[in-house]
Amino acid sequence: MPSTTATQNARAANNRHQAHNTEHRRPERPTQILDINVWGSGENSELGLGPRVTGAPKPRAQKLLQPYDIVQISAGGMHCAAVTDNGKVLTWGVNDDGALGRVKPPDAPEEGPQDLLDPFESTPGPVYFEYDLDIVQVATTNSACFVLTSEGTVYGWGSFAVSPSSYLPSLRIPTNNPQGGDGNFGFLYDKPPQTTERHPVPIPGLNDIVELAGGANHVLALTHDGDVFAWGSGEQNELGRRLLARRRFESLIPQRVGLPRHQTAKIFAGSHHSFAIDVHGKVWAFGLNNFGQCGVPTREDTGFTTIISPTVVKSLEGHSIHHIACGLHHSLACTDEGKVLVWGRCDDGQMGIDLNVVPHDDIIFDSRGRPRVLNVPTVVPGMFPSALSLSSKTNQPILVPSADSVAAGIDNCFAVSQGGGLVAWGFSASYNTGLGTTDTVREPTEMRRSGSALTFVDAGGQFGISAGPRLR
Repeated sequence: MPSTTATQNARAANNRHQAHNTEHRRPERPTQILDINVWGSGENSELGLGPRVTGAPKPRAQKLLQPYDIVQISAGGMHCAAVTDNGKVLTWGVNDDGALGRVKPPDAPEEGPQDLLDPFESTPGPVYFEYDLDIVQVATTNSACFVLTSEGTVYGWGSFAVSPSSYLPSLRIPTNNPQGGDGNFGFLYDKPPQTTERHPVPIPGLNDIVELAGGANHVLALTHDGDVFAWGSGEQNELGRRLLARRRFESLIPQRVGLPRHQTAKIFAGSHHSFAIDVHGKVWAFGLNNFGQCGVPTREDTGFTTIISPTVVKSLEGHSIHHIACGLHHSLACTDEGKVLVWGRCDDGQMGIDLNVVPHDDIIFDSRGRPRVLNVPTVVPGMFPSALSLSSKTNQPILVPSADSVAAGIDNCFAVSQGGGLVAWGFSASYNTGLGTTDTVREPTEMRRSGSALTFVDAGGQFGISAGPRLR
């Protein structure tokens, strides 16, 4: 799940390969203090608005965070984490599997007569570390958090889990579930593996890390010299390596992903698939591809339901991609020219386009003739047509796309413009889009904005968050 650090570093990452040859890079914490808005379902305390607020159909100011001067934030499955300007971490949301990194003390306030939620979980609270760490980034998964220190080391807490059974019928592939059912898979590699860590612990084997990316139950880490490490649950090959059943818990050990050495500039993690962009602009993908979400065309007779090792996404060649977001079964990307491309599962508004105008050869239809998979990355039309540029042919002002970054929920999408606007589309049964409707939103629709221009958006299981520079 994306973070503000990843978004802010997207442009600079293109020059990363020039820097790591001459100096030892250290990760840096963002300095811009942010105002945060939240929306969607808050029935599991994921909005962090206190014990009496269980939802927000439209963006609502996160005032409980304002005293802490937040500079970076990340949305997990049903929890959130944020970094302050002095390198501390706050968490809120579901804590069943230790995702908050803090344990409710015996003297914690009990629920009042008007409370609908646990005050401990629904109110942002600090995470305490054994040592005085300087945190620069946090990344979240479904039930865990991982933080990056200014020294390039990584700490984490919570748990990895095998796929929820509600997802399995749609996969149509063996799950290779090492435990034979739903539940916690593990966190640290020991025998037997520790399944849950409720307090921060160091992740062994990781040094010189400059960025993290969290999926549903896996994590990617980018080193200062352009290598990528992955760990977590690898049941759908989201770690980019084949796992043997007799060594299944070795997936909890961070190992280098088989990408070209010292060539990776950016990393992005989805629910069960991942992307990397190298220093030459090539996009690589690995993981679950049953709906073509990796950008590798899928047909039932090809067997490309998972991409075991990193593979170049040829369908994105010719596009200058600088940012990618991954949903459960779909993906989207933003180009340097400000265009947004979408692909993958397309049966519930995920694409934001009229599929009737898409060439039939680009779509896989189900047995009833309904669109199921958009196999070819396709431009979403009308995305922020408000930026002015000079035509290279006529030297006259023209309107051009101006999308700057993207985000994806399970079955919905967001895009932020260079001017700070925000649009949303897709599944919205729990007000996931922040547009005040529970109906599926079929095309990009502008979200109301108050305050500063937005620079970031992220999505959890059934909620979303946005951020922009604080107005002093």
